[in-house]
Amino acid sequence: GNIRNAKIIYLPEAVADWGTVTHFGLFSSASASEPFFTGELKNPIEITTGYVPIFRVGTLSITIV
Repeated sequence: GNIRNAKIIYLPEAVADWGTVTHFGLFSSASASEPFFTGELKNPIEITTGYVPIFRVGTLSITIV
């Protein structure tokens, strides 16, 4: 099967350059937790200061084998 985000996901505005983001992860808490899911972005994103990352519905997906 395939799991995709059903809602738009907004991340906080970058206060510094984050570099190129190529992967994503869903974690159980903000710190010291194991990931539930991880995946690779189909289109890597260059995040610079002031950029607000937005992931539209269906853009984050993983395949369950």
